[in-house]
This record gives sequence, structure tokens and C-alpha cells, in this order.
Amino acid sequence: MKVADQSWKAGTADSNDTLVGCSFSASGACFTDRKLAGVRAYHEWMPIRQVDVDDKLRIWRNFQIGKLLDAWDGYRANRNRILDHLYNNEISNTVILSGDSHANWVSDLALTSTSSFGSGILPLQANAKSQTYLTDKLNADLQWSEGSFRGFFTLTIEPHQVNATYWAMQNISANKLSRPVAGGKVAAGVLKTEALAAIDTTTASAD
Repeated sequence: MKVADQSWKAGTADSNDTLVGCSFSASGACFTDRKLAGVRAYHEWMPIRQVDVDDKLRIWRNFQIGKLLDAWDGYRANRNRILDHLYNNEISNTVILSGDSHANWVSDLALTSTSSFGSGILPLQANAKSQTYLTDKLNADLQWSEGSFRGFFTLTIEPHQVNATYWAMQNISANKLSRPVAGGKVAAGVLKTEALAAIDTTTASAD
């Protein structure tokens, strides 16, 4: 939770907790007061309970959900240390799932949804590209490639085995969003109709 820019546990550049008080602060409040107000707002707006009745500033807690999977939340240096440990100790039974673009997206899943191998590419041609990728020395870690079909995969995680099953669909039906999307108005972000309208206005002005 962030209550000020470039903050740390005892303050910011213009709002710090000091022995002489906080009268110099632009807001006139000590940073701890800001933190307490922020935590109060957090609990009032988020569907969680207070973690520790004796520590009003504590909002973090841990959840144990199973024993085989729990999140990859570290930074690059942390990740590199983990990867170095795995390689240096020849630990070969680790599975890492990646994703999360930190953004919201809404799009059509249509018949024209193309493969990165090429629009409408057939299995025979796609397999030829896969053959090239698999034999390229730059892709030494690549074990399987398929670029013609669309689908999804399911992941089954067990104590001694992880199994990914890939499902391919022979036909892709065109699934379209209702028009206009969100009734034509959204509280945040940009609709395609708004973006196109802005381009048309700019073009008209330039002409």
C-alpha cells in the first residue's frame, strides 16, 4: 500500500517522523499518521479483516494453499539467484509458470485469430517451421513446437509429477463482443470507438 511517493517506513522527502515533531511537513502531519490513515482506508475498502489487533499498521499475511504450487513474486536479482541455485546444484525437477501483464484487456476471439507462424497456416507448413526452430542451436531448450492449431492446455500438478495436456480445436467459431462494448462508455481506459474517433478528428484537423 502506497501513501506517498518514494516513501520508506519512517517517511518521505517532505514528511518524516522526527524527534522534534513534524511541523516542517507540508501537510503538517507525521508520516506515521499518514500510514495509519492509509491502513484505515485499506481496511474500510478491501474485504479483509485486521491481521493483528496489537499492530494497527500490519496489513500483510500469508496463505498456504496446497503444497505444490503458492507464486513467483521476486525481482530480477531474486529470480537470478534462484535460477543460479537450480543450475549450480543441477536441480532439474522445478516447474516455473509465467504470465501476468499487469493490464486489463478485452478483445474478440474470432476466426481471424492468427498464429504467430502465419495467418491460416496449415499443419504441414507449420510443422516445417517447427522443425527449423527445434534444430536451431539457439533453441537448445525447446522440446516441442506446434503453430497451426488453436486451443489451451491443462496442468495437473502432483507430488512427483507435473503433466501438461494440450488441447487443439479443429474449428474456431467467431465469438464477438456485444456492440457497442460497455454501452459505448467506460469509466477508465479507452474503447476502440473512442480511439478511432480521435484519429479521425486529428486527420480532419490536419487536412
